[in-house]
Amino acid sequence: MHHLTTGAGLVRGDDGRFRDRINDDFAFAAVDDTLVLEPPHLGVPRRPRAFPHVRYVDWLERPVWWAARARQPDERDVAAGRKLVARLRERSPLVDDAIARDVTSFVDAMSRALPLLDSVWRRFFDRCEPRVLFVEDGSYGARATLLRLADRLGIATAEIQHGMITPSHFAYNAAASVRRSSTMAPCWPRTLLVWGALWQRQVSTPSDIVVVGNPAMAAARAASVDRDDDAGGDVLVVSQPGETRALVEFAVALRHAGAPVIFRPHPAEVVDGDAHAALAAAHVSVAAGVTALTLLQRCRAVVGVYSTLLFEAAALGRRVFIVDGPMARFHMPPEFGRWVTDADEVVDDASRSNDVAADDAFADDWRARYLRFVAAHR
Repeated sequence: MHHLTTGAGLVRGDDGRFRDRINDDFAFAAVDDTLVLEPPHLGVPRRPRAFPHVRYVDWLERPVWWAARARQPDERDVAAGRKLVARLRERSPLVDDAIARDVTSFVDAMSRALPLLDSVWRRFFDRCEPRVLFVEDGSYGARATLLRLADRLGIATAEIQHGMITPSHFAYNAAASVRRSSTMAPCWPRTLLVWGALWQRQVSTPSDIVVVGNPAMAAARAASVDRDDDAGGDVLVVSQPGETRALVEFAVALRHAGAPVIFRPHPAEVVDGDAHAALAAAHVSVAAGVTALTLLQRCRAVVGVYSTLLFEAAALGRRVFIVDGPMARFHMPPEFGRWVTDADEVVDDASRSNDVAADDAFADDWRARYLRFVAAHR
């Protein structure tokens, strides 16, 4: 098997080695038959790696991008790019000249590079003969041509769920015409491996759905001690890009209401100096770089707008509060958690919020489920 990752899940452990929290547990389940392909971070490989069989995709793809500069884009691609820009301008007033130039430049660059990339990957697959190609974020489209190439070569393609999936998630909900298309459907992984049956009900995708479980959650559930509502503990505020200021204000309000609060930024979120100052002034702890499941072990309740961590918290028996607003209504199931508008509602609440059944969100026996899937493609 090959796991083509984005590197987004890499964290440094206490032993100093980097471990991929999204993929490594699955890779270790069949360690002798698995090669991990990942990008370097800002051009620098993150070493040492916990997983022993890692190669960096730059050595495969970087020469292609240099060579592509000397090529001309295909005229059909150029015409399609211009048509795409015209349609975007027609549909959205936000598409200005700068965006139009960026889209056109991107289409031209991909037109020059894709034939070379296909050739390089074809030779790589011929030499390594993978049975299954797992592509992180495979449904997002960035690796669509690679998935289609692997499919044509008879290589099974798959993606392992990495985060929250809801009916509003564009990558996992496609129109019926796309799902039926013999041209478009192979651009998605042939199989999407989800954590539990809950997520299976959230998608409408060309991919077949297989429930596999979640290694990190299995370990957390085994180690977790269910908290009594009166046992104390911190309130964890889970932030998201685009919701930073609102959730900083909510965390400060919780602290002023007497609750001990931990603020956890999203890994892709930038919290500015003013926000840090407001949190520090209110004596709110900021837990950047700490794994979410580690934080859940010490928290009695979790507050957020939308996040995978809210589902994880519910499965571990923590109280879950959704801060009501447009983005929460767009992303979160209306029956999930306790919906609130101010901090006092969180502090005063003494009852369990509605949660999801743990096994519905995170199936048990992930290792056996994964190995069964792999064995089916031997």
